[in-house]
Amino acid sequence: QRTKAAFSEYDRLDQNRSEVALVFALLYAVVSLVVLLAAIWSGLWAANRLVRPISGLIDAAGRVSEGDLDAQVRVERDDDELATLGIAFNRMTQQLSAQRADLVAAGRLIDIRRRFTETVLSGVSAGVIGIDHDGRITIINRAAARLLNASPEDLESSHYSEAVPELAPLILKAMSEPARIGA
Repeated sequence: QRTKAAFSEYDRLDQNRSEVALVFALLYAVVSLVVLLAAIWSGLWAANRLVRPISGLIDAAGRVSEGDLDAQVRVERDDDELATLGIAFNRMTQQLSAQRADLVAAGRLIDIRRRFTETVLSGVSAGVIGIDHDGRITIINRAAARLLNASPEDLESSHYSEAVPELAPLILKAMSEPARIGA
């Protein structure tokens, strides 16, 4: 009887073996899927953590290329290379913004000085021509333009040798000799 009972128990277990194997396979698949999903999620989280600062730098660089020098990169931590790059980028945009402001202020000052010089020269009855170090006419008053039978706009930016060829040797000599003050 014990042998029959053992045999019937073995037979019952043998019939359930495929069921147990199927449950084990399903359990194995579920655990594998959970581990796979966790690995994918971890990989995406790590990739986003690396890509976020780079995409921030790309966006800020695009804004700077469009002329927005107030663009800044948000730096979350300052202990890695990307944070160092972000800090350097922010410092660069601040310097560019300050330099642009200085250039705009210098341009305004130059414009004010130019208008003042033009106002002063318009009241002078003698012909006055201003020449830069390359020999280009930078400013000319109406009296000088009238003497040369041209408009000031036509003569500005032209070389003195083209605008006033008769005076070219004299101007060249004056430019090559140092100015003597009080002599």
